[in-house]
Amino acid sequence: MLSKAIHNENYIEQLYQWVIANLDSEFAPMVYATVPPDALKAIQHQFGVDQASHAIESTFAKLADKLKQYGVTNFITAGGETSSIVVQELGFTGFHIGKQIAPGVPWLKAVEEDIFLALKSGNFGKEDFFEYATRNVPMTDLAQKELMVQLGRSFYERGLHRGGAGNLSVRLDDNRVLVTPTGSSLGRLSVERLSVLDMEGNLLGGDKPSKEAVFHLAMYKKNPECKAIVHLHSTYLTALSCLDNLDPNNAIEPFTPYYVMRVGKMQVIPYYRPGSPKIAEELSNRALTGKAFFTR
Repeated sequence: MLSKAIHNENYIEQLYQWVIANLDSEFAPMVYATVPPDALKAIQHQFGVDQASHAIESTFAKLADKLKQYGVTNFITAGGETSSIVVQELGFTGFHIGKQIAPGVPWLKAVEEDIFLALKSGNFGKEDFFEYATRNVPMTDLAQKELMVQLGRSFYERGLHRGGAGNLSVRLDDNRVLVTPTGSSLGRLSVERLSVLDMEGNLLGGDKPSKEAVFHLAMYKKNPECKAIVHLHSTYLTALSCLDNLDPNNAIEPFTPYYVMRVGKMQVIPYYRPGSPKIAEELSNRALTGKAFFTR
């Protein structure tokens, strides 16, 4: 590879065409440069250590940039120096930290656009790192917005939501949350109007969020394993909330095995006016103790 990288002006184009041709293969196309230690010493002696390293790293960086221009949105780069040069070539200035692939190696989302990178250095990760990473690529912001619109419509059509009550949210990464806008009907959500907040509640994009976004954020902060929140006002649960003497530790007795497996116990949150900070406080205190909560 090194000789071609140095002497063949069309080599990057050849690599680019090969990757494009294999994008729909079962496994993601991998471009790599490796030789036995003795061969590496000979190459470094022939071309010089610095020139050899620069040629390889530059080839990977320029290839990544061409693939980005084509529309590729997911990149896995191995090697500390190579990763640094690839990031510089792609022109990114910062990242949102996403889910972990292996200890010390998270998925990163570029601040500027919906492009994900995994930057692997040294011996981080197990032998199946690349296979695992390619099978666990995060959804883009747009894909998550489209899915939220689809699910909101499904809740509405199944009668689990009425009017402008209820709200949805999903954790985009460690720093951002996607929330339905204030006063919106889940059956008529729009991708362009969904609210994007940072973890302090500052609006980063879209319309003004639901006033109940504060309790979503409280739960995300308290429970890092919480990835999404669905808050509905279905007819039957609204009727149930009007009953006296509900068990505060479990509003609904077990009625199917799946309810027990999926929900367990339905803890009751006392009544507070909509948007009250008390709701966030109550839910935050219980965020690690249950999967579903019943608000009166």
